[in-house]
Amino acid sequence: MNAPSALRTTTAGLFGPFRPDVDRVEKIAQFRALGMGSAIFFGSGHPLVSALRRAENDEAAAAEALALLDATPTLTRRRLLSVFGRVTWGRR
Repeated sequence: MNAPSALRTTTAGLFGPFRPDVDRVEKIAQFRALGMGSAIFFGSGHPLVSALRRAENDEAAAAEALALLDATPTLTRRRLLSVFGRVTWGRR
C-alpha cells in the first residue's frame, strides 16, 4: 500500500490515521481523537478540526489535515501529538 503523494511530501511524516495500513474503523477513531485534541488546543472553529472530520471519509481532506497540522506552531503540535499518542496507544 502506497500513501498518496500528497501525504508523502509532508515534513510531519505519516503516523496514526495518516498511515495507509491502519484499519478503516481505527482510522476514523484516530481522526476523531485528533479532531477533539485540535479543538481543545486551537479552538473548535480552527480549519484543522473540520479537515480532520472530513478526513474520516475523504483522502484529499486527510492530506489537507496533515498539511494544516504541519503548519501549526511546533510546541503546540508536539503537545497535541503527545496527548494523541498517550490516548491512542497508552504508556508503552
